Amino acid sequence: MKKDIFIDADVANKFASTKDEHLLELINWLLESKNQSFLMMSDYLRNDCFKGNNHCSKEFSICTIYFQLQKDDRLNVKTKKEIKLFQQKFFNKKVWDKLKCTTNKKGDKSNDPEHIALILLSDRRIALTEDENLLNGILDFPMKGIGGIKATVAKKPQELNYKKSEAA
Repeated sequence: MKKDIFIDADVANKFASTKDEHLLELINWLLESKNQSFLMMSDYLRNDCFKGNNHCSKEFSICTIYFQLQKDDRLNVKTKKEIKLFQQKFFNKKVWDKLKCTTNKKGDKSNDPEHIALILLSDRRIALTEDENLLNGILDFPMKGIGGIKATVAKKPQELNYKKSEAA
């Protein structure tokens, strides 16, 4: 099992300028190849991370981390097709109606449903986000028929057991 983790753009875009010891510990864990850590990624998430990151040349920017993990073959990438197939299978009308994260604060279409699918397609189903709608969307998602393993989601890295082989 890959030690993968989903990190939402709202957290990842703070990497370059963070002084938070817990975020720095997470970054170092991600970058250390002996940890066999993987970053969950999709086109949706990569675009969210890259468009909001003005510090791409900094050592701990999400751009730098992404390219290092790509070089080390430690990205757990899911394609748009894999995400859509997952949604077609597990996001029935009742699920879509229950999700409160289909639009963002501006009223535009949100990528949160794609992010939820990405998290649920990951090996460990561990997620870090500060987005309240995404957090609740993950926690409220009906797990029946998807292996029953609930996702673990938190707003702070110290609230996650990301260093272990399996989710807590």
